[in-house]
Amino acid sequence: MMIHRRDASTLHQTLDPKFFELMKNPQLPNILLNDVSSFRNLCKILSSFTYLSCAVFIMTPLILMMNQHFHQIHPIKLMFVIPGAYPWNIPPYGLVYKFHFIAESASIIFALIVSGGIDSLFTLYIFQISGQLREMSYRITHTNSKTTGHKKIIRECILQHEVLMQCRDILEKIYGPVILFTMLVNAMNLCSQMFEFTQMMNVSIQRAIFFTIYMMFKFVQTFVYAWAGSQLTAESQKYKEAVYGSHWQSNKNFMTSIIIMLGQRPLVLTACKFSIVSIDIFVKVVNTAISYLFLLQTIHDKK
Repeated sequence: MMIHRRDASTLHQTLDPKFFELMKNPQLPNILLNDVSSFRNLCKILSSFTYLSCAVFIMTPLILMMNQHFHQIHPIKLMFVIPGAYPWNIPPYGLVYKFHFIAESASIIFALIVSGGIDSLFTLYIFQISGQLREMSYRITHTNSKTTGHKKIIRECILQHEVLMQCRDILEKIYGPVILFTMLVNAMNLCSQMFEFTQMMNVSIQRAIFFTIYMMFKFVQTFVYAWAGSQLTAESQKYKEAVYGSHWQSNKNFMTSIIIMLGQRPLVLTACKFSIVSIDIFVKVVNTAISYLFLLQTIHDKK
């Protein structure tokens, strides 16, 4: 996002003013805000699991150390937010340990909140583009060769579609690497977490809660990108169907304009030209995680 901050600013300045301008039309709010509850609820779920993941990461070592103190286990085993080892000595209960704990807690909070914010911002852009596509479908559906100013409406829709294609290109430029990286890492994370969980002999309540929340966070994060990409493709397809379904048969010039509009490429998001962003990519991530889980279990059983 920092590398492409100028492109992100251009995208924001292109979509936001147009969307609020359309909202001023009393006939359009219901059309533009169609399915807004799905986008909003999905972002709420993602944010909830983001905050829960932060809380679980930070609270788990505190709870375990308090449990040792309550059961009078000495010396108490010090734990960090991020499991690992440092190449220097960390005295227990000292200032250095507190600094490490605070630094790791801050890094977890910043990382997850930034991640959740970027994921939610992606759905906002998709929602705004989809809203404009619905508005264009509405205008085309209520336009024919006898409508006053139909040439102007068609010209505006063609130009607006070109602008949306430019916005799609910017989205691919910014979020293509993000989506591809997220899908690859989430597939590995889901596989490793499930394998580690299945190998545990005794599963504590804290570990089960951590596993459930973290897995749900990764599932929802993957689903958000895949579902949003599918929504954009679906709205683009509905727009083409609305163009084809308009009353263009009685006027040759109107027919020519409709043919030009039907020749416009649909809005389809791709992740670095590697894969189309749709529900299928979510299914592929889940299938990949499960396939490698079975592979790891087979190798482990043979050993």
